[in-house]
Amino acid sequence: MSAGSCIATRLEFAFAAATFCARGYRPAALALTVFALLTPTHLQAQDTTAAKHTLCYRGHPMPTCDRFVLTEIGYYQRAAGSRQTFISTYTERDGAPHTLSYSADDIGSQLSWELGMMANRGPRTAVGGTLLIGVGNSGADVGLKARYRRWLAADGTALDVGAGVVGGILDDRSGNQQAFGVTGDVALNASDFGAIVLRVDILRRGGRTGSAIFGGVRLGSKPALVGTGLVAVGFALLLSALADSNY
Repeated sequence: MSAGSCIATRLEFAFAAATFCARGYRPAALALTVFALLTPTHLQAQDTTAAKHTLCYRGHPMPTCDRFVLTEIGYYQRAAGSRQTFISTYTERDGAPHTLSYSADDIGSQLSWELGMMANRGPRTAVGGTLLIGVGNSGADVGLKARYRRWLAADGTALDVGAGVVGGILDDRSGNQQAFGVTGDVALNASDFGAIVLRVDILRRGGRTGSAIFGGVRLGSKPALVGTGLVAVGFALLLSALADSNY
């Protein structure tokens, strides 16, 4: 009920109370007066508690969603970062020494999934967290991230910021080694259908630090499910092809 309706209701009860009082029905007049004072407050409180606390699969600002689920898949192409040069010296049959060198990225490109939840803390802000699982040309990543979202429009367009801890793979002279560090990203999100992402990873192991800057595209909600399905089908076809070739 609107505020105008509540005011009208109060006036009607007050008029009825005055009528009863004029006719000598004072107990009834008193009851109507009390009811006139209490009823609008009750109705307004009822309207407030009637608001639904909704859990959405695709995020929107309040009042559409109180909380929403994050299901995301993203590909992050390495754009810059640290590299390591490997040098190996060996002797040919003729006794002459030869040197072989090559360079490799400390952290490679990533295909990542994120699963979590966020809660709206006002009309413009949402906070939450996600579990990160990624695979790349050098191995797998697992991490936990805090997420912040600033709504830019009622249709769900938003600015996303994420940061957290991650365990990943750092290339080493003795092979790929498990390392730990931090990850962070900033994304322009189109209503949880897709986002353009700038991401930074920093990993450290044994006194050595590796870093990488990525540019990426992230899908959310139903597009993320479709993308995951396509990745699964592609992986199954690859395994089938390798099995047929006896590789």
